[in-house]
Amino acid sequence: MRPDNVFMSALLHSSIVKCMTILEEQPARTDHLPIVTMVNLVPEMWTETLKPNYRQENWEEFRETLVSRLVGLDAKEEI
Repeated sequence: MRPDNVFMSALLHSSIVKCMTILEEQPARTDHLPIVTMVNLVPEMWTETLKPNYRQENWEEFRETLVSRLVGLDAKEEI
């Protein structure tokens, strides 16, 4: 006979509300006991990050802005 091991991370350990066995629901002819664990889990709020929409970009304006910013850079060698 081997005991069934239950593993839980240290982060979840503090979230346990109740842990108990239900003797009356033990399967017939077994030494196993059902274990019920109630864990208080609150989902984190997730905000979606905006992604650029390349189809709606004004590419002429983009190129002009890019050129104006690149002119100010001090390039040490030509690529």
